[in-house]
Order: sequence, then C-alpha cells, then structure tokens
Amino acid sequence: TPADDDDDDDDSTASVTAADDDETYTTTLDTILRSESYNCDDDFTDTSISYAEDIICRMYQADIVEGTEPPYIFSPSGDVTNAEALKMIVGLLLEKDTGDASGLSEDFTDVTSADWFEDWIKIAQDEDVARTRDFGGYLFPNASCTRGQLAVYIARALGLTTYSYTIDFTDVDHDDYYA
Repeated sequence: TPADDDDDDDDSTASVTAADDDETYTTTLDTILRSESYNCDDDFTDTSISYAEDIICRMYQADIVEGTEPPYIFSPSGDVTNAEALKMIVGLLLEKDTGDASGLSEDFTDVTSADWFEDWIKIAQDEDVARTRDFGGYLFPNASCTRGQLAVYIARALGLTTYSYTIDFTDVDHDDYYA
C-alpha cells in the first residue's frame, strides 16, 4: 500500500487494485506518482534496466498501465496501442477510472463489450478525446498510436481545441485531422 501523505487536500483519486493481494483501495494520484516518500514495488522482470523503471512502477500501482504479457513483462521499449494511450490519458490527464464509465456508451465499430479497454474508450469518447469521425467510425484500438494521434488525444484532453497556427511541416496537410 502507498505511504501516507500529509496532503489530504488533493481530490484527484483513482481506484487502485494492489497487485500483490487484490485488495481494492482508493488513494490519490499525487501520493503514487509524485511523492518522494512513496516506495514503489512491482514484479516486472524487464524494467530494472530502464531509465523509466520508477515511473512505470508508479503508473502500474495507480492502474494507469499494465504489463504486456503475463507474468510480469512490461515491454518498456515496445509500442503503445491506441487503447493503451487512451487509458493513460484518461487516467492521468482526466483523472478518471473505469467506474466513471457507468451509463456511458461508445460508438466505435471495432470496440466491443468484451474488450478490456471498452470502459476507457467510453470515457475518452464522452470527454471528446477520441472521436468516431476521425477514422470513419473506427478506433483501431490495437494498432500502434502514431505521434499525430497522441498529439491530438493529449490536446483534446487538455481542452486545447481552439487555436490558430501556420503549419510548417512538409508531411502535414492542412486537411489532416491532427493538423
């Protein structure tokens, strides 16, 4: 369990399941992600040589990321899928978890109720982070998330939807959805 933090004024909470004993508890994202006194421990066998080991562990404990293969493989150099990127954005930037999906629906052709990520996609769509019109009703949840898609998801999650700009990139057309 996370160390106690004296700052109880933060209301950014996430429902977290402890990896070692399945005990469900509620804690603040600040305690897990930002506190220097938080002692993070996970069972991933492939993160100990990664510069990102501590933040991977903290994000795992906060239920923001999961391993890629059981048991205990994280794949720190692997690609991130659209579903995984949206889960991280919904959890970190919007500070929501699957409990916030109650009563919501999603309209993507390639997302079903059997998918582990459906609740995360419901929230992302409800918060206007993921839109069915971007790819004609498809999300391509298991495809690698491109830099353009990630930029759009983050901008939308942060409410950066009105801007004026001049595009100077030769590989970005003014009509591209991520422009």
